[in-house]
Amino acid sequence: MIIMVLIIGMVFSVNISWAVELYVKEQGSDYIKLDFILKKEAVLIIGDYKETEIGEDAENMNYVKENIQLPNSDYKSQGFAVLGKVKKGKSSISLNKLEMNTDYVFNLMIDTNKIVVFTNTLSIEPYKASRGVRFVETEPGSIEFNWKAGKGINRKIIISDSPKINCKDGVDYKSGNGKYGIEESKITDNTFVLYDSKVDKNLMSIKLNELAYQKYYIFVYEYNGEGKYINYNKSKSSGNPKLKYPKLKPPIAKAVKRYEENIFSPEWETVKGAIYYEIQVSTNEDFSSLLEEYENADIGNTNVFDIWVEDMTIEYFYRLRAVSKADKSNYSNAIKVNFGQK
Repeated sequence: MIIMVLIIGMVFSVNISWAVELYVKEQGSDYIKLDFILKKEAVLIIGDYKETEIGEDAENMNYVKENIQLPNSDYKSQGFAVLGKVKKGKSSISLNKLEMNTDYVFNLMIDTNKIVVFTNTLSIEPYKASRGVRFVETEPGSIEFNWKAGKGINRKIIISDSPKINCKDGVDYKSGNGKYGIEESKITDNTFVLYDSKVDKNLMSIKLNELAYQKYYIFVYEYNGEGKYINYNKSKSSGNPKLKYPKLKPPIAKAVKRYEENIFSPEWETVKGAIYYEIQVSTNEDFSSLLEEYENADIGNTNVFDIWVEDMTIEYFYRLRAVSKADKSNYSNAIKVNFGQK
């Protein structure tokens, strides 16, 4: 988990300026990783340190190692522990074997100046991810799905137009209560939390309506903890995440207005997402007697097409459907064609 907590301070002491960039770069259930960019050496202290200067003791201190453990004897007896010096320039320090779900404070001392950073460890990550996102066929413009829960205390259902989402540990995103596009449930643009199991333990499926025709990725993330201690299992598993388009909407066929000798020209309203259309022409209303050349004929990506027939004395019926890379729509409404009524 990465937290971009940036603290930039500028203090003047004896006409010498110094600046520090301190990032709480990563948190886990038992570790905290800090990144430093220093223009002077500094002393790193963990815990509730009240003093404001280290004095001459800093000269004899060792530099903090890249990976260290909390010196529990000092920390527990005094409420703080001096970890050592941090070199100027860029460096990283990882403090390991910390308590889970625990708040920690770091003091960075430069001369008599102090920067204080508050952070925390997380809950333990769920050991088994959710899996098996399953889609249910539904009406056009909708997606309905369910899932198989993993081994977290709770889970969040997330929808995005991207296969990669930036869901951060330590951030308790709000639920849209099963609705898509709710502003308070937004993680980033076009990425939303649909559902949080702590809001409704009984919800086991979600149906979304009035969706634009585009890719939607469904993620189910198990998590433990709450608030700033939350820890997600974001591992990929079988059927999680999963890609789905909403069912393609059918075209709307219009009454024929253009006739020529042995030709009539159907028109229709185009469908977003369609890459071409297939048309049926029949001599009866139930489309059981199709004209062979117009039995789901590919008529391209257009909204008008000329149909040629031999006999202008009988009635015809036409309907069509939209086709995308992922789907075929239901058929449109049927339109009766009668050359005698042109």
